[in-house]
Amino acid sequence: MMTKIGRAYGFFEYHGPENIAGKLEIIKHKVKSPEELNLNLGSVDNRNTKDSALIEITDWVIPQAMNYVLEASLPNSDNRTAAKELGDVLNGICGCFYANIDDFHSRIIYKRGQMYVFRRK
Repeated sequence: MMTKIGRAYGFFEYHGPENIAGKLEIIKHKVKSPEELNLNLGSVDNRNTKDSALIEITDWVIPQAMNYVLEASLPNSDNRTAAKELGDVLNGICGCFYANIDDFHSRIIYKRGQMYVFRRK
């Protein structure tokens, strides 16, 4: 039997000097994310997908100055739950790297059925 894996993608803007990838495990612990939550940080310019709908979304976020994508995967979960956990991590990134929360811009998407939807805040 194949394990169900929830997936979600968080797009955000960051131009600071600190290394976000080096702090992800600390942030996950701080926001009490499940240990099984896997995070993969990358640039939106380096699209490593054949999913045309996901490519369209990255085409939409690039002009909005969102230069990073954080992919979350969570075994034994659905996509909506993965998106919720990813939201907690993005809030942790905001708290760790931004003095003013209004300066942090992010969007989370996940697949519901055959469509990608934006997670509501």
